[in-house]
Amino acid sequence: MHATLNYPDHWNGYRYKKKNLTLWLGGITGFEADDLSRRLFEGSGNDPAFIHESLVVYSNRKDRRHQIKNALGGITNIAIKTYGGREQQNELSTWKASKVDCILLDEQPTMSVFVECCMRIMNTEKDDHGMIIIAATCTRFTPFVLSFTERVEKTEIDREGQKVGDEKQVKIASGEVRDGKVFLLAGWNDAQHLEEEQKKNMRANMLPMEVDARTKGLPSIGSGMVYPVLEELITCDPFEIPNHYASIIGMDFGWSDPTALTFGALDRNTGILYITFEYSMSAKTPDSHLADLQTMRGADSLKWAYVMADPAGQASSQKDGESLFMLYRQKGLNLVKADNARSAGILTCLQMILDGRLKIFKTCPKILNEIRGYAYDEQGRLIDGNDHLLDAMRYMVGGVGHAKTETKDQDDWSFLMDRHRGLGIM
Repeated sequence: MHATLNYPDHWNGYRYKKKNLTLWLGGITGFEADDLSRRLFEGSGNDPAFIHESLVVYSNRKDRRHQIKNALGGITNIAIKTYGGREQQNELSTWKASKVDCILLDEQPTMSVFVECCMRIMNTEKDDHGMIIIAATCTRFTPFVLSFTERVEKTEIDREGQKVGDEKQVKIASGEVRDGKVFLLAGWNDAQHLEEEQKKNMRANMLPMEVDARTKGLPSIGSGMVYPVLEELITCDPFEIPNHYASIIGMDFGWSDPTALTFGALDRNTGILYITFEYSMSAKTPDSHLADLQTMRGADSLKWAYVMADPAGQASSQKDGESLFMLYRQKGLNLVKADNARSAGILTCLQMILDGRLKIFKTCPKILNEIRGYAYDEQGRLIDGNDHLLDAMRYMVGGVGHAKTETKDQDDWSFLMDRHRGLGIM
């Protein structure tokens, strides 16, 4: 309708009134993009083409660009793009630097493509309505899904006689318009062409965790994001840490995978644990890591705070028989064996996030990136990969009872370095 500007009489939605339009269509990969093109201009199976050949004035299938005549006597420019698979890195640049009237995305886009699409329609002029339409089966909770289904509600609560700000994540209902966005759940009952025998056969071939997503439009709770929270709920602007805050550090050992540390500051008055600093580097020795950290503002608490470390670091190296625990303790770090019960640790972290008791400084982009990609598969199993800072965070949260404040009798960092050099350790 929007491409041809040929609206039926009963249509109560928005109608474009300008003669010349630019429309984009997006598919996951080149195969889906080509299929979109065929459905538009050739039809599929017994279904006719959406756009009759008599309206086409220009068509370049290779570049996926087309022009058609519309009902107002103008031209509608149609471009078909991709946002996933092997083409994603090369194709993302094609979503930039254009003014677009209407964008239709077939299946869930990447968050980066969605943000680019939002930028493309915000340049429309007064009374020039830009919109994005997305048709997708969202089987998992992802940052994209959360951007439609959740919001952060800010309130004030009384805490020890003082009014303080509080935030919590609440669900948005289907059909509720928020910040210019709305989602509608569509299930099999909305697809009137599906017969009962078809539904029965289709359900029999689905994974149990997919049934609600595909039959009711509900993403599965058991798959997708491990921490299904909006970044607005978990992040905060950095601030100067008061001296009375207690410090705690989490550490995950690595070599080809990064050695990762998260630095936490606990406000005992509010119970909020802030992740103030992150460190993640690969293929470096303990000496090199400590030398790097010595120069970084934010890592000062490593001089005296307890470090909740991956218990796997206690295993002896086949090369020299020394454990990473021993090496780092010899260099002055207060290492403590962390609890490595992953499922319990994740639930503890999630509950702290939902309660507003775990915050991450916006100056920690790596851990935020790990959160976006930390997910369960369709069977509810954790997908291992880019999660080293999250492991360090989990160790830190589990050992928050070890958080301590700096005291005057703590060894000075430079003194520790000199002492270790004298012992021949460094």
